[in-house]
This record gives sequence, C-alpha cells and structure tokens, in this order.
Amino acid sequence: MADSDSVADPEAPALLPAALLAALEQTLQGSGGDADAPGLTAIVHVEGSAPWVGAYGLASVDPALPASGDDRFRIGSITKTFVTAAVLQLVQEGALGLDDALDDHVGGFDLGPEVTLERLLSHTAGLFNYTDDPLFLAQGETAATPQEVVEWALAPPHEPPFAPGEGFLYSNTGYFLLGLVLEAATATPLVALLRSRLWGPEGLDDTFLDGSEAIAGGMAEGHVLGSEAPPFDMSWAWAAGAGVSDVDDLCRWAHELYGGDVLTEAMREAMINAV
Repeated sequence: MADSDSVADPEAPALLPAALLAALEQTLQGSGGDADAPGLTAIVHVEGSAPWVGAYGLASVDPALPASGDDRFRIGSITKTFVTAAVLQLVQEGALGLDDALDDHVGGFDLGPEVTLERLLSHTAGLFNYTDDPLFLAQGETAATPQEVVEWALAPPHEPPFAPGEGFLYSNTGYFLLGLVLEAATATPLVALLRSRLWGPEGLDDTFLDGSEAIAGGMAEGHVLGSEAPPFDMSWAWAAGAGVSDVDDLCRWAHELYGGDVLTEAMREAMINAV
C-alpha cells in the first residue's frame, strides 16, 4: 500500500465512537423483532460525524433477501412534509395565501370560505378523515383519481366532525385537497412538482411517489403485522402518504426542512407552530 493510501481524508467526517457504534448495532439487532415486521432500517446522524446506518431482518420474505441500509420503504405520512413544504414555498412566493379558501383554487367541492389552506395544513378544517372508514381498504383495491377519493371522503355517511376552525382531526382528506391545490396553482402534476422543487434540489435521489411514477431499483416489500400487505392501489394514498424513500434521504430531508433553506425561518416557525 502506498503511503498516500494510508492517510485519512482530512475532509471526511469523523466516525462515531466505536463503543456507540457497537451499542447502536446491538440495540437494533436485539429489538428489531419487536417491530412485528420482517425487516427494518435505521439511521443515526450526529452533526459533524458520519451517519450510522443499520439494517435488521429481511427486505423480502419470498424470496428471502436480507435488509440493507440502502433499502427503500413506503414512508406513509412523512409524505405530508413534502406537500406542506411545497405549499409553503408557494405562499412565500405569493402564488398562494394561507387564508385562501380551498374553493378559490379547486372547484367542484364547494366547501365554503372557512375551509382555508392554513386549516387544511393544520388539520382544523373539519373534514372527515377518509381512512377512518374501514371500507376505504376495499375501495383502495381499485385505482381512483384524487378527485374521486375526495368525493368518496365527503359523501354520506361521512359527516364533518366539526365546523372549520372549531376543532382538530388528523385528516388525510385534507392533504388530498392540498395536492390538488398544488397541481392547480402550478399546472404541474404533483410528482413532477415535488421532484423539481424539493427532491431534485435537495439530492433526494431515492425518494419517489408510488403510484405516480416508476420506482427505479424497486423497494422493500410492505408488510402488516408480519404478513405481506394486502392489495392496495397507492392512488388512495397519493399526497397523504404514497411516498417511498430510504433512511439517508429522510435524514437529509429532515435536516434541510428544519434547519436549511427549504423555507424561510419565519415560514418554518409558522409550520412548526401551526397547531
């Protein structure tokens, strides 16, 4: 080995202490079975140090494939952080206003002036959460447009839980509407908007919107309570939860969303303190 090969790169981030690395790996392997899933990945990042990434179990049961720190998984409602950031960027640019009524941007639902973008973002718009109806799983076996999902969510027997601004209910329905607002305001499909505004600029090359684009390289199989997930068309998750990513992209995204320049400081504070 040449002398130059044995000299550490002074620009490379330092590794976490060996004892901490060993403890992290032992914790992951010792408790991974408690997740009631065949496999999982985890990341720990301390500012100034190289991140630790670990994997437990299997990414696929049949055929059996070991989990890897590079695996992509469905990220569920973390998808909402991307939708929120895109909406708030357009607010910063003056294309949208937090006090805008949903009806000003998306026609056909007639929800009234009190259902505003701010209330949709903060889950205070008083909209029924369509995933609270167990029948949505049966509905989700067939592809639907975002408009069709919202229409089903607002149709009887689904009643508004409270008047807009008079309570809080976590509502996936609201984030479908925000996705429609983004498309209407930019004349761009949601997946293309997220990629051009957020995923591309932030280098999130392993982040996708399942059901709206091909996932290059694939992802780990989804499981529910230890069994392979039942058939489900991801059009029923869309802006509320159809994201796919890996731990490295998500760690980078959290750093940039809460400490980078994705949003202005004032807008970031408004996002954090919305509820």
